[in-house]
Amino acid sequence: PSVALSARRPATATVRTQQQQQQQQQPQMIMSEEEQLLISNLQETYKSILKLEVETQQGCADVNQKLLENNVGSELNNELWIVYKHVVQLLDNYYDFLLYALSPASTKTGRPLVSNYRILKRMWVYGVVAFLEVLKNVVAIFVEHEVCACFVSYSFNIISCLTDPELGIECWWAEKLGDLSRMAIALYPARYMDWKTSSVYWYQEAIKTQFGHGKIYYHMCSVENDNLEALMLIGKGVNCKDPFVPTQQYLRMIVDNVCSQRNMLTAVEMAMIDFVKIHKILLLPTYSMNEEMINIVSHYSSNFGVDNTNIDFFQIRPDCTTSDINDKVTFWFQKGANFALSNIYHLMGFGLSSNPFAKLFDLPDALKERKDKKDRRDKRRRSRSDSASILSAGLSSADPNDPEFLVNSSASHLNEKYWFLLLEHINKGVIELSMKMLKQYLSGPVQTSTPHAIVWLYFLISVCNSIKLYPASKPMFVKLLQAIFPWKVLVLYLNDILCIVRSVPELRSRYKTLLCRTASGNSSRELFDYFGEEETLWEVWKCWGSLWFDRVCPKGDYSTVFETGIKSNIFDTPLSGAIYNSHEDGERYIRILLLGGYLCDFFPEFGLKKCDNIFKFEFQSDAVSINPSNMTYFTYFIRDSRLQPLLKFSGYVESNSEFKKNDSPKLPMWDHNSYGFMTDFINNQYPAVLAHRSSLELLSFGQTEEDNEYEEDSEEDFDENENSDDQQLYAENVALAIRADGTTASHINETREFEQNENWRLNSDELILQSPLRENGLIESYKEFCPDYKIPKETVEGELAALAALIEATPGFDKNMPFDASKHIIFKPEYYKTTKTFTLDELNIDKTHIAPINTFGAAFPFKLLSQEAVNMLIWEAVQKKVIENHGRLPNLATDNTRLDFHVGGHFKYSPFTTALARSEELAEIVSTFVGHKMKPVWETDLVQLNFSLATNDPQEQLENFPQSQEEIDAILAKQDASDGQNIPSSLGVHYDSISVPLVIMLDLPEEAQGGQTTILTGNETVTRVPDPPIGSGTLIQGRVLRHLASKPVTNHNRISFVISYATGVEGELDNCVTTSLKPSVLPKNEYNKFYRDWVEFKFKKLEDHLRVVREGVVADYEEGKGFDQEHFVDKCLNIEKYFRGIWEEMECVENKPYPPPCFKIPYSEL
Repeated sequence: PSVALSARRPATATVRTQQQQQQQQQPQMIMSEEEQLLISNLQETYKSILKLEVETQQGCADVNQKLLENNVGSELNNELWIVYKHVVQLLDNYYDFLLYALSPASTKTGRPLVSNYRILKRMWVYGVVAFLEVLKNVVAIFVEHEVCACFVSYSFNIISCLTDPELGIECWWAEKLGDLSRMAIALYPARYMDWKTSSVYWYQEAIKTQFGHGKIYYHMCSVENDNLEALMLIGKGVNCKDPFVPTQQYLRMIVDNVCSQRNMLTAVEMAMIDFVKIHKILLLPTYSMNEEMINIVSHYSSNFGVDNTNIDFFQIRPDCTTSDINDKVTFWFQKGANFALSNIYHLMGFGLSSNPFAKLFDLPDALKERKDKKDRRDKRRRSRSDSASILSAGLSSADPNDPEFLVNSSASHLNEKYWFLLLEHINKGVIELSMKMLKQYLSGPVQTSTPHAIVWLYFLISVCNSIKLYPASKPMFVKLLQAIFPWKVLVLYLNDILCIVRSVPELRSRYKTLLCRTASGNSSRELFDYFGEEETLWEVWKCWGSLWFDRVCPKGDYSTVFETGIKSNIFDTPLSGAIYNSHEDGERYIRILLLGGYLCDFFPEFGLKKCDNIFKFEFQSDAVSINPSNMTYFTYFIRDSRLQPLLKFSGYVESNSEFKKNDSPKLPMWDHNSYGFMTDFINNQYPAVLAHRSSLELLSFGQTEEDNEYEEDSEEDFDENENSDDQQLYAENVALAIRADGTTASHINETREFEQNENWRLNSDELILQSPLRENGLIESYKEFCPDYKIPKETVEGELAALAALIEATPGFDKNMPFDASKHIIFKPEYYKTTKTFTLDELNIDKTHIAPINTFGAAFPFKLLSQEAVNMLIWEAVQKKVIENHGRLPNLATDNTRLDFHVGGHFKYSPFTTALARSEELAEIVSTFVGHKMKPVWETDLVQLNFSLATNDPQEQLENFPQSQEEIDAILAKQDASDGQNIPSSLGVHYDSISVPLVIMLDLPEEAQGGQTTILTGNETVTRVPDPPIGSGTLIQGRVLRHLASKPVTNHNRISFVISYATGVEGELDNCVTTSLKPSVLPKNEYNKFYRDWVEFKFKKLEDHLRVVREGVVADYEEGKGFDQEHFVDKCLNIEKYFRGIWEEMECVENKPYPPPCFKIPYSEL
């Protein structure tokens, strides 16, 4: 440091004469002369720092203001250089302070000062980032202004001097030099590659001693040239102890950018691009429900390793004479670890805390710790009140009554049932991809297999170590890994490796030595403690810092590389990975055997064991005890066609005969594939749109400051026999060869599509699949008012026309009749006493997915409307213009036909319906029964008629309905004994999205059987509302009661009229949502009208609530009660939650599968 300092210039204002030193020494005899000199220099330098910080911040603010106002005269140029001068002086003083404080002679005294005064962060934020913000505005106006080059060069040089190892801060500054280089890309586009190379170098230096910092991995991803390495880095960045936390949309944009080819690649290396694109598909929110995407991933998984000549690398054997075999061995060896790590990070959910693997490795706790740290930082910076800590408390909920408990909870709060419920949060496509790839590596050339196998063995051990910490998770994870992991292939692989090691004396001796050393004391930690301090393998070092590897060998931040535990020159390898060297095979073989032996010794539940000096496998069906009710969740999960082919390699299928082979649709298998053939298949076979593109290197400078917030989540293998079968079928004219576009091919081996389209790859990186909403249970055409869901013409001109004619023929019918409450409402006050009502407790419901408005449960049928009113309601609803504009078939009803549909929101054409629905008399009746003031909701969903009509078609009558009373009784008995999920209905089992519905029966003949409103009570039994007379009303608190509108078993009409109510208490927030009402779920709701009404209703409620809260605060003060801060913060939190609920289910945010999981979760598990 002293050499660097003297070479640059003398320290500023710090030289003291000997006389001054003696005068300072006289009053303090305890301090040495060196300590006195140090303190004196630090004091003077720190005074200069404080003065210059104020000047530079003010100067930067003034210049920025003028730049934003486009005030770019000569005066601005002078001010810019003055600010530059102050910034340079500030950097000089920071530099002096650090040299004085951290030099070897004074580090004991000076290092605490650097930490206490946060000098490193202040130098970066005030000395570098602040002026870079100015330069960002400068380059927007001036082209390559000279001040940019001066500042970047000066700051880069002065920071580089601080990377001297003797100062002990080189790693911290290495990261900042990477950031500075990355920022310089925006300032110097012409020197793009130079600054990018510099950024990669300094980030690589930073991660040699700093582990578990997601921000560094994310920034490395943005400048990394290797696509596969970039994918691995962003996966690691969101799965570490200090994670990077992007929104799912931003994460998908990052991965989309990773898909773009960043380097010149050989034909073999193009496999990386295909692999990244498959992960991009797997990240799409609709993948799991989209059969086309599922087949793409299955096809790729089954053909992993197949090249452009249709040769499967993993089937190559020693006698192969392929010309490029050395290149292939190098590639598959070099990329093996990154393939495994990318799959593992996606298996963990790619940053989603709801994933069970993420919970097992404590990602929710890491996210909460990060948010708490940010809240404390914000509080310190902005002098916030204690509410900041309260705001962070809700991130990870331990309250099982919280509807988001399962998603947000930490592993320590989950019982066995919850772990099995979390299975639905694992991406089955990732399981299929990763396990098939692992099988390929284990069964392929042994030379290339070792990095991939080592990473997976470490991950397997980390899972085992974690389930020891959380015993409730053990049944689920043991069962899952028993089923999906290729144990039968692994045991063969381990024995092959064992045979090789035993055949080489040097390896056998080394293996025996390590086996004895790591087994000393029989401690389960000996193996990992040893290699944690003696690591020699590059692929293991790449795992360091991830959450899952911390369970094997935790790594933090270190001062030097030596302290980390690296004992060989791992870093003398290409950035893309180690080159294959046969002399290094032995160390990897031994590591594999040690890890395999560890699994045998400490985790026998999986069936892997060592016997007679070899590895053996025996499936153990009773390895763990599982509650039978929990096993049903697993059985449902593992029946997926993508997972069934894995069972034969895990050994699970032989002991579980109930899993039968279920082939999924197969994609065309091409005999001659061009390199990167999956890219072509993806981009040409399916509709695509331009993806969001962004140069992630040119990020906002503000992201680099730690104080700033991050920008915000089967088919069988095609083997050779199947391919031969295809050829034979084609030769016999039994099979037809088709191209990707669906047209007939000239021959099964045709490659014309590639030969005639040489530029097919040019646009591939700008395309992304458009994910059909329908596969998520949603409607694609919701913005066009769902034209495919219109009520069929046959129904309109048949049953509906007949129904309208029947009403019109009623004596005294008047289609212009106005609503008269005294005439048409026949309710009497005594019905309040005679009507059978139930509380939630009486329905055995003590747990609900949200807080109920009160204890009211249900009110069984009571007389409400006259027959005349009933006729008018039906007649207005079946008019052709109403059916055309407000009637649609249901989206996800159970066993629906052309005769099941909804009509609603038709007030424009229905004056009688409008007046009745908005009548104060009905609102008063509902409020009295519920015991809470209720008012009608927004117009679009105020009323809805649910139609299930009898058919007039004799053929349908014969085919769709029982023909004897015995059949009818049997069907009804089966329905009553079920959980309600499969009962035919116009609305399946659901929670209402509004608080309380009033269900008025308009048509259900006495001779009809079935068709009642059906409630699922707390003991999960089906309770039918007693046969409701025509015009009678039924009330339920539908927001917390699961129920359905069942269809008659017999061929009879069922028409119900539903009026929706929410709280009417002044200033009280409602609990309505859009889950089952938004246009992509409920086709009858027109997109623009629905959201117009929804926003008006919710904002009006919010305005009233804010007014009441404001007036309450003022009233409390005037009455001398003072300000209740905790109560006010609770109010604000509720307001924040309510406001978020207004938009978080909108289609543009995230289209979660419908119906949501809570519709099927028993009350007892809420």
